[in-house]
Amino acid sequence: PLFANIWVNSAIGFIGINASGKTSVLKVILLALEIINNEPINHIETRDILGNSKEVKLNMYFFSGKTNEVCRLETIITSHKSKSEGISYSIASETMWTKCVDVVTTRKAMLNFEGREPVMIRSSQEDFLSDDVSIMIARNKKTKEHIRIVNLLKYTNENVLPFSEDIPAEIITFLDPTIEKLHFDENDSKTLIHLKFRGKEETKIMIVLVSIPLGEVLQSGGYIVVDEVENHFNKEIVTTLLRFFMDNKLNKNGGILIFSTHYPELLDEYERNDGIFITRNRNGITAENLSKILKRND
Repeated sequence: PLFANIWVNSAIGFIGINASGKTSVLKVILLALEIINNEPINHIETRDILGNSKEVKLNMYFFSGKTNEVCRLETIITSHKSKSEGISYSIASETMWTKCVDVVTTRKAMLNFEGREPVMIRSSQEDFLSDDVSIMIARNKKTKEHIRIVNLLKYTNENVLPFSEDIPAEIITFLDPTIEKLHFDENDSKTLIHLKFRGKEETKIMIVLVSIPLGEVLQSGGYIVVDEVENHFNKEIVTTLLRFFMDNKLNKNGGILIFSTHYPELLDEYERNDGIFITRNRNGITAENLSKILKRND
């Protein structure tokens, strides 16, 4: 729950045929999240979705728990191409509107800012501000807000383990109950993996394995974005992970899983249609909410 009768979907799925735009949609979502996090656009991994467009307008809506406000940020981005640096991006103009949650009476009106005066406008007074950093930097500094974002798009076709610390035994058992122990040694810029199966001697290997830091987001909140989630786990494990995020007793800090999939069966886990989006590529990419396509919820 956010406020009043407004709730957040903690598991949002995008499904569509190949080349329907699922990955592109995830890239746009990550781009918007990073801009709200005041990350320089030219440092954002998914900035390539902007291409060499002369002008891109993003309207981003978000809730601020610190100020109890619903906010709208309109950012207009332009591209510049040079022989030495390639394509770089800058913010041409930016405007922000806010309204207190007390004036929000319906979900339909929540994102309507018509007639409201802006609270922040990007102007020449921000000469000190890098031209690819959002005015959100001033707001985030004042409210001390920061979004935890885990971007796993680059691992769509690769399976990687985080080498920073030992993986909890519970997670190892969940993924493969035959593994008794798994830990890492880092020496001379090399990582040695110690792997022990039950009833067998420990082996030392140099390989890349699969793991997704879903537990961190469940524990601390934030967003985790996974493209083609079925590439990393079998269907039963993916289903269990979905249930973890949908369970507010486990997901106490509102962690949100955003994923794409080719498995329609995964959508049977949803009790509501508004957490599912159908992507299509017909004269442009669209992501349509299933609740608007189907008028029934059974």
